[in-house]
Amino acid sequence: MDANFQSSMSYSSTSSSTVNGVTTTQHVEGSGPPPPGAMMPPMPGMSMSVSAQGGPPPPAMGQGPPPPGGEASVSFSGGMGMPGMSVSVSSSGPPPPAMGQGPPPPAMGQGPPPPAGAQINISMGGNPYGPTPPTSPPVDEERQMVAPPSFDYSYTGESRQMFAIPPAPQISPAELQAMLVAEMDSSCCAGTTAAKEMNINDFNSSIALNYKFASYTERRFTQRVSKAYHNGPVSGPEYGMPPQPWDVDVRPPKMWQNAESHTPLPFTETVTTCHRCGGSGRSQCHHCHGSCSHDCGPCNGVGRRRVGDGWETCPFCQGRGRSRCSHCNGTGMSRCHKCEGSGRMITFTDLVVVWKVHNTQQLFGEDCLDCPSDKMLNCAAIQLLKEEGPRIYPLQGSPLPKLDEASGRIAHKHATQWAAEERTLVERHSVLAIPVTRAFASWKDKSFSFWVYGQDRKVLSNDYPQAGCCCTIM
Repeated sequence: MDANFQSSMSYSSTSSSTVNGVTTTQHVEGSGPPPPGAMMPPMPGMSMSVSAQGGPPPPAMGQGPPPPGGEASVSFSGGMGMPGMSVSVSSSGPPPPAMGQGPPPPAMGQGPPPPAGAQINISMGGNPYGPTPPTSPPVDEERQMVAPPSFDYSYTGESRQMFAIPPAPQISPAELQAMLVAEMDSSCCAGTTAAKEMNINDFNSSIALNYKFASYTERRFTQRVSKAYHNGPVSGPEYGMPPQPWDVDVRPPKMWQNAESHTPLPFTETVTTCHRCGGSGRSQCHHCHGSCSHDCGPCNGVGRRRVGDGWETCPFCQGRGRSRCSHCNGTGMSRCHKCEGSGRMITFTDLVVVWKVHNTQQLFGEDCLDCPSDKMLNCAAIQLLKEEGPRIYPLQGSPLPKLDEASGRIAHKHATQWAAEERTLVERHSVLAIPVTRAFASWKDKSFSFWVYGQDRKVLSNDYPQAGCCCTIM
């Protein structure tokens, strides 16, 4: 018998014998622990085929031998507690007689041998111990964006929003000078002399309008996530169909706040063998990389260390220059960090929901054109209009025509720019009135200007003559 065992988990075996001029060959191959002998019965996970050439096949049970060159075929698969097993027997020639019409077969062991030159081949393949458990491949956790379904947004609010612009603030030159002196006095490096000695040549008071439009959107992704499995229930596909990502009810923790949530999709979990350790729960130590030791720290791997004018053998490694790895205790193997020692991984589809606030602001006002907009847009203001709903009408018929035009442009941007990837949950817009006074002053032949703006009367100057190291006073 010629047997070749490829590994502890795979094998192949071939045997042949000749009796009365008939050569019989048997070939067995498969995976799993080696069989106890070269000749073994079919077991679960194996396949088997039998073919005869050069003469009639052996007599079938209950029938006489078929005519010379007769034809017979037998095949079956599985059954009898042996899933995965299959057997087929075939030959060529005229068909055998019908069942029960041929001569009776001879008694067991007394039938004539097959003709000389006949050859019978028997082959079996498969894993006699059943299929091996699946091994989890490395999971690609890249997010896949899921386009939102179409939604029927309904407009809220009036088609024509009416509001009145309040009158410009009333302020005197003395109040303007006092505010600038107080601002310079609180500054770390600006001088107050220019503010106290300046001459206010002119000033203008007006109302600036701050238009705000915001959309609160939701975006959904799916990604395959794999983590260590430590027993517990598994929601696999055999229990139902996984829901569509946009059919899962996931709500933001708080409206109008950026947030992100992770929800495992039902019926998407599968348990597999850890691909890193092969199910053993232990993998190569990543500190010593399987060498069981590392360079000795006290002697830097030399094995000796200097003592005075001479050298002595390192007492920590006894002169070997290597020390036993303390992380794996010198075994070269440590607990698999991928499966956390369990040997199994659970993989599922993770639904990632991202909520985001999109803001757009625009300032309208002639006296604030040279003022930094980020300062003006974040000051205390008077609210003239505020609306919120799934879809907001743009402004129409406001006291400022260019405000209506900007509102329509901004609303269209918010309705279309993110529609392919995000669903809009709610929109809102508002109009805020900002009192603004701009003063033009001079000091020692130096001209400059400053603003007093907002309900809290903040002061801002870009060209104050005693600004010091801080270029902008605010």
